[in-house]
Amino acid sequence: MNIDIDALISAMDSDNTQNTNIEKSYDSQYKFLYPFTDGKIMLRILYNPKAGVPQRRISRHDTGEKTKVPCLSTYGMDCPVCKAIKDVESEKGSECGAFKKYGYKIRGICYAYVEEIDSAYNKGKSDEEIIKKGDTILFMYPKTVFEAISKIIRDAGARAKSILADNEGIPLVIERETKGNGFPSYTVSLYPFGLTKVFNEGSDAESQAKFDAHLEELPNLNDQFVPIPTTSDPKSDAIAEIIKSAKALANTIVSEYSNSAINPNQVVNDEEYDLPFYTADDAITSSPKTESAPVQNASGGIEIDCFGNYKDDQKCRLCTQEYDCMKKSGK
Repeated sequence: MNIDIDALISAMDSDNTQNTNIEKSYDSQYKFLYPFTDGKIMLRILYNPKAGVPQRRISRHDTGEKTKVPCLSTYGMDCPVCKAIKDVESEKGSECGAFKKYGYKIRGICYAYVEEIDSAYNKGKSDEEIIKKGDTILFMYPKTVFEAISKIIRDAGARAKSILADNEGIPLVIERETKGNGFPSYTVSLYPFGLTKVFNEGSDAESQAKFDAHLEELPNLNDQFVPIPTTSDPKSDAIAEIIKSAKALANTIVSEYSNSAINPNQVVNDEEYDLPFYTADDAITSSPKTESAPVQNASGGIEIDCFGNYKDDQKCRLCTQEYDCMKKSGK
C-alpha cells in the first residue's frame, strides 16, 4: 500500500483526536490487549487507511467507575472537569487527591498483527480471549509507548512504509518491566533480526495485495473506544451528550470536595446536579459571556445590595443566595 509519509507525519503532529465520547466497546471482531503485566510482545503496527494514521491518542478523565469521560479541550472548549479539578485543588490543596482520582489519562490505540506474545498476557483468559501469533488485535498502551512509536515512525521517514504498510515489514518489540520502585517501564524497539511477513501465500505481489485488502478492511480507528462525532457543532446530539457527561462529572467532583450541602432546588436534567461553576454554556465556549436577563431568587426573597456582583470570595460562598447571584453575574 502506498502512503503519503509527509501527510502521515503531519497528521500525527496535528493529532487532536485524543478525546471524544464516553468510553464504548471496541469492535468485537478484534481481540483487545493492554500490556497490564510484565512481558514482551512483538507486533506489526498496521496503518489504518480509514483514519489516515497508524495510531491514535485518546485522553479521558477517570470517573471513579468503569466509564471514562473525554476532556472537552479536544473541541477547543473549556473542559469543566479540568476546571473542577483545578478549582478544588486551588482551594483544598493538591494533596486532596482530586487529580489523582479524576484526572485525565492518555493512552494510545492501534491495530496490530501479533508475531509473538508472552504467555503472561493470556493468563486467566478463556479460549476465545487468548491472543496468539497471527491475530489482528486492537492494542491499547500507555502514553510513553505512544510517544516511542511516534518517534520511531518519524525517525524512519520514507522507510516508515516498511513498518506500517508493507506485507514484508519490520515488527516492533514492546516490553514491560516493573522496576524496584514498583512502577512499570516500557521499552519500544524495532525488531533487529530482519523482516517478517503477514501473508505468505502466492507471489510477493499477491501477498501484498492481500495485506492491502486487510488494511482496508480494518474499521476506522477513530470509531474505536471513543468515537469521534462527525461535527463539532455544540448543538449536535453527539457533542451535547459529550458536554452533558463532562458537566455531570465536574458537578460530582465539586460536590464531593465541597463543604456545603447541595440544594435540592438545583436538581436538573434527570437529577443531574447543576452546581454553580459548570453550566452548559461554560462547556460550549470560553468566549466572554453577555449579561443575562434578571433571574428570580430561588427563595423568592428581595435581592441584597450586592446581588449580581459575584466575586467568588468567602462572603459570597457563604451567602444563601450564592447560586442565583452567580447566574445573574454570568459566572
